[in-house]
Amino acid sequence: MASVLDGVCFCLITGASRGLGREISLQLASTVRKGSMFLLTATNQDLLNNTKSEINTINEDLDVFTGIFDQAKFNESNFMDFIKQHKDRQSWDHILIIHNAGTLGDISKKLSAMTDMCRLNEYLAINVSSVIAMTAIILQCFPCDSLKRHTVVNITSLCGIQPIKGMSIYCTGKASREMAFKCLSKEEPHIRVLNYAPGPIHTDMFETLCQDLGDTESKKMMNELLTQKTYVKCKDTVKKLIGILKDDKFTSACHIDYYDEV
Repeated sequence: MASVLDGVCFCLITGASRGLGREISLQLASTVRKGSMFLLTATNQDLLNNTKSEINTINEDLDVFTGIFDQAKFNESNFMDFIKQHKDRQSWDHILIIHNAGTLGDISKKLSAMTDMCRLNEYLAINVSSVIAMTAIILQCFPCDSLKRHTVVNITSLCGIQPIKGMSIYCTGKASREMAFKCLSKEEPHIRVLNYAPGPIHTDMFETLCQDLGDTESKKMMNELLTQKTYVKCKDTVKKLIGILKDDKFTSACHIDYYDEV
């Protein structure tokens, strides 16, 4: 069977304005076939435009469009219009969805101190509910047939399968997303699903974690990664992710960590 990166690809990448999402966009741009299209989403148009410009420098044969979506206040009609506006520009071989966008939530408190329903619901809207809705909309716009392959990549974390003190809401979001996509794989076995944990990468989010994490033990562990420079570089983890997609030998819905041998 051909790799997900063979053929003409329609690709959505969320959180593409910075950090891991930006790096995924740039490395994929040098990999996909001529005629492919990237739809990049985030909340900052200027940063998205920077990513788009860098992509155009790497691959001028790639169509790139951007959309601003606040996943905390996700509007399904607007997102449906965004997808429909671009979906018929080409005859697509592959539909690739990469859910990278996400937030840490309140990492200053233990679970027993979390009583603010507005903040809890906002976190789940950004990191779980909108992700499910976006996936469903794209699958409705691109019904499965013999000419198309569908792949969903969920950027997850060790926190999706292992509890970490002080990160209860973040762990909850990651675990919920993984289970949602495991269910998708069961319900739609023709869709390839990958839960990829990129490792502790040095991004703005990681810096925030090192500064604001409320649990002393977990905070010390994170800061040791920072000071000893034993974190993972964005370029390295994205290179591994693309290698996994190229090989296309992973078991659908599995959890693969950067440190796993594949």
